[in-house]
Amino acid sequence: MIKLELTPNEAKGLTNEELEIAKARKLELLILPHLRRNINFFYAGANIPKKAKAYHQPLDKNVLENSLQTGQTGISTACKPLCEMVAGILRENGLNADTVSCDTDMFRHTDVLFTTSSGKKYIINYLEDIESIQTGMSTPDFASKEYYERRYKKFEHGLTTDSKSLEGIDFIERDRLSVIDNNLGYKKYNMYMDIVTDTIRNEFRDFINIMAENEYLTESMKPGEKRIKEEIYEKWNSMSDDEILEKKLDWIFDYFNDRMDLTRTYRFCYVL
Repeated sequence: MIKLELTPNEAKGLTNEELEIAKARKLELLILPHLRRNINFFYAGANIPKKAKAYHQPLDKNVLENSLQTGQTGISTACKPLCEMVAGILRENGLNADTVSCDTDMFRHTDVLFTTSSGKKYIINYLEDIESIQTGMSTPDFASKEYYERRYKKFEHGLTTDSKSLEGIDFIERDRLSVIDNNLGYKKYNMYMDIVTDTIRNEFRDFINIMAENEYLTESMKPGEKRIKEEIYEKWNSMSDDEILEKKLDWIFDYFNDRMDLTRTYRFCYVL
C-alpha cells in the first residue's frame, strides 16, 4: 500500500484543509516521476480500437508500487486509468476522491475530484502534471481556478458529463501550494524550475552588474577587511567574453545540479 502520511516538517504551518491537499500533492510527487503518456493513446491518430484499449486499460498498482522501490520509470498511462488509480490510492488513505470528466467525446478527459473533510471540492489534473513534476516546474492545473474556468465552468449549477456535481468547488491559492511544495521538498531554493529559467533569462540581460553586486553583498557580510565595491565591479567589467561565458555556465549549473535527483526524491519509504 502507498501510504501518504505527512512528517512533522511536511505538515508544518498547514491548516487542516491544506493537510489533506498536501497528501494529494505528495501522491503526485511520489508517482508521476515513474509515468509517461501512453503513446498508443496520444499518437494513435484515427486508430480507434488502439486508442480505446489504451484509454480503458487499468494501471496495475502492484507494478507502480514495485517501481517506487526499484526506480523503474516509463510506465505508460492515459488520463482515465491514471485518475482511477489515484482516486483509489487516496481512498485507501482515508481521503475522499473520485474521477470527474469535462468532455463529451468517447475519450473524454478525466481528472480527480478531491473532497476534503470540510466538504470543499478540488479538481486535480494529474495527467497534465506528469511532465511538469518530472522537470520541477510549477503546476498551473493543480486545483486552480484558472483550470476550472477553462474546462469545468460550463457545468456550474448542473452535472458534468459523468454526472458529478460541482457545487462546493474550491481552489488552492498558488502561494499556499508553494508552501506545501516547500514542505514536501519539491522546490529548490524556494523556486520552481520555470521560475529558475525565467530568472536566468532576465538576469543574463544584466549579468555582469548582477554578479558584481551579489559578490559585493556577499563580501560585505564577511568579517574582517573587505574589498571596496569599485574593485569588485572593476574585476567583473575587465573579464573577457570567454570568462563571462564560463561564469554564466557555472551559475546555471549551480541552479540545475541540485535538481538532478528531483524525480527520485520520493522513490523510497512510502510503500508498505
